Amino acid sequence: MDKKRKTPKLEEIESNELKFAMNALRDLIKDSAFSKQRKTFEDIQKAIEKANEKERKSSARCLRLQSEIAANTSKIGQDIN
Repeated sequence: MDKKRKTPKLEEIESNELKFAMNALRDLIKDSAFSKQRKTFEDIQKAIEKANEKERKSSARCLRLQSEIAANTSKIGQDIN
């Protein structure tokens, strides 16, 4: 029986890459060999987390606005007819 391989979605790939990068940063922060750079790594980690949260909120807002536009478009179409 042939099972088709599921192609990962772009969002899944980006999510996995983000998780990998965040884990790498956490490891660098814990590593005593990088004690001088620890503050920089922590700042980078915070910036990435903040950007990721903003992107998530923006995506949710875009979806909400798209559905509002679609609803309004259908209302306009009904009013014209």
